[in-house]
Amino acid sequence: MSDIFDLSNLHDLPAELVGELRLTSDVDSRLLRLFVKADRPLNLSQLLVGFFRLYEEEKSRSYMMAACYRLVKKGFLEPTKRKGEYVLTDKGRAVVAEDEQPNQENKGTEGNIEQAHQENE
Repeated sequence: MSDIFDLSNLHDLPAELVGELRLTSDVDSRLLRLFVKADRPLNLSQLLVGFFRLYEEEKSRSYMMAACYRLVKKGFLEPTKRKGEYVLTDKGRAVVAEDEQPNQENKGTEGNIEQAHQENE
């Protein structure tokens, strides 16, 4: 019998339930978003620079390496043939999409509020 608590294979769960799961930490989610934004493999140096420029936070190389290792173990990233370079998997892309879904709705609403406020002035 398989482990009913196993989070490595979620294919049998409804999308709504997967959206409710906390599969990554906030830092892991932000790291995955860098890969979505780049839409290509990234190495550790590029991740460090991108993380700082996007989130204005400094992380050490060893911290970033450990985070990537965790994400590889969860199946969200895959290492490429180049040392220290990773690519986003379909599973990682799906987690980012689920994570950002509420934020996209909020952004649209904020834009409408700002536009309504400008129209009233």
